[in-house]
This record gives sequence, C-alpha cells and structure tokens, in this order.
Amino acid sequence: MPNQSEGEQAAREGLRQSVSKNRMQVELAQETISIVRHEVRAAIKDGMSDMMSQANMEKFWGVGVSMLQRQAAVKTGTFVGGVAMGILRKGLIFTILGGLVYAIGGWTALATLWKALIKFDT
Repeated sequence: MPNQSEGEQAAREGLRQSVSKNRMQVELAQETISIVRHEVRAAIKDGMSDMMSQANMEKFWGVGVSMLQRQAAVKTGTFVGGVAMGILRKGLIFTILGGLVYAIGGWTALATLWKALIKFDT
C-alpha cells in the first residue's frame, strides 16, 4: 500500500508478528480495521467539537480574563502603593533633613540635599 506511513507499516508488521506468535489473537480484516479507524476518528471529532463548543469557550476565556484582571489589579496596586510610599518617604526625609540643612546652609545646601535624595533613590 503506497499511502501508508512508515509508522503505520511498522505497526502492521508488529501486529502480524504478534499474531503469528500467539494464535489466540484474532486477525482483523482490512474492512474491520477501516471501520474501527473511522469510528475512532468520529469519536475524537465529536469529543473535540463538544470541548470547543461556544459555551465551553466562553467559560474558558471568561475565567482567563477574570484571572488576568485580578493579577493586574494586584500588580497595579503593588506598583502604585510602592510609588506612593516612595514619594512619601522622600518627602518625609526631605522635610526633616531639609529643615536642619536649611537652618545651617541655606538654599544652596537645601538644593544639594534635594539632588542627593533624587540620586539616592534611583
């Protein structure tokens, strides 16, 4: 049979050898093998069609989108909270140190402190 793949030919040969070793096995006619193949293909096709139904796909993508939204909310909240805390921390440090530095060195020293705090955090 010219249309058979090497794997299919090897499987047929293995089946022939197995049958010859064990006479208790039944040798199937080519028509029976064709019918079994057709039935298996039809069953797989039906199963895939059921699995890929509109309702199942809506459930699948609905759950996926919901999970993505939750993860995005968590990550965004963490990011925004981190940025806000960083700004508050900088502001608090600058206010405390800035008052002392301004009292000692004036505006020039305060500008130097500001530059140092900016470089320190980045």
